[in-house]
Amino acid sequence: MKERFEVFLETDTIDFSYRLKLTENNISIHKNGTFLCMYDEVKSVWAHRSEIMLKSKYSELEKDELLYVKRHQDTQVKAIQHLLHKKKCLGRFGNLNFNKLVFLDVCRELNIDIPETLITQKKEDLRIFFNTQKNGIIVKSLARNFHHCVSITEHSQIWQHGITNTINESQFDQIPQEFDLSLFQEKLEKKYELRILYVDGICFSQVIFSQKYAFSEVDYRQGLGGSEMRQCNYHLPSKLTNQIKMLMNELSISDALMLSSQSKIDMYFWKLTPPEFLRI
Repeated sequence: MKERFEVFLETDTIDFSYRLKLTENNISIHKNGTFLCMYDEVKSVWAHRSEIMLKSKYSELEKDELLYVKRHQDTQVKAIQHLLHKKKCLGRFGNLNFNKLVFLDVCRELNIDIPETLITQKKEDLRIFFNTQKNGIIVKSLARNFHHCVSITEHSQIWQHGITNTINESQFDQIPQEFDLSLFQEKLEKKYELRILYVDGICFSQVIFSQKYAFSEVDYRQGLGGSEMRQCNYHLPSKLTNQIKMLMNELSISDALMLSSQSKIDMYFWKLTPPEFLRI
């Protein structure tokens, strides 16, 4: 039997079908509505910041019916998590981005540079912050990034993704006086970004020259689909490595993926994801 390594991304739907006996389990795995393989064929799995997402079979339900269906789906999700975690699993389904507010607060306590940040739901507070940031401001999701399917046809799907955006004066004027609690930060004049994989005290880093192009300057993920954005390996200075170790020890995390930006003066930490990995 040829064993396989499988990657489940944030937008993938997963479903299992079961035929169980005392002496054997026949479990088939379906990915995005198509049969993938049998469970026993899977050697290892990579959960890329993923919840288990089931393929939706219901569009309009009453509240009580929806609650009933959700309980069944939650049972299926927990069963799939249990089975996949029994494999060699890089990442943990159900564990997503580390709490951004905790991360920023711990960085501050350890005297690690972070972008100036405002978390508010009032335009009055945002106005003061907006007027004092000479390079402008950005807004991002306070919780984990979102991915919503907004249109499905027979041959295609349209997804809406949460990304980091700038706010200009015209956009600021259109913001209501009160809004959902949101995270705003100063816009950094960055030289490049670093993507750092931390595993048990060792840092593996990659430099991303995302600032060269307008489409990836604010959110480097907007440039990942093209070949224009330069990426290469990077040797971290010992000072930065020591800061990361200190931060991970304080957060009691042994494995994580970090994003940071090198401005013209300082290095800023601004994101940590996900909180837990299991090695293959």
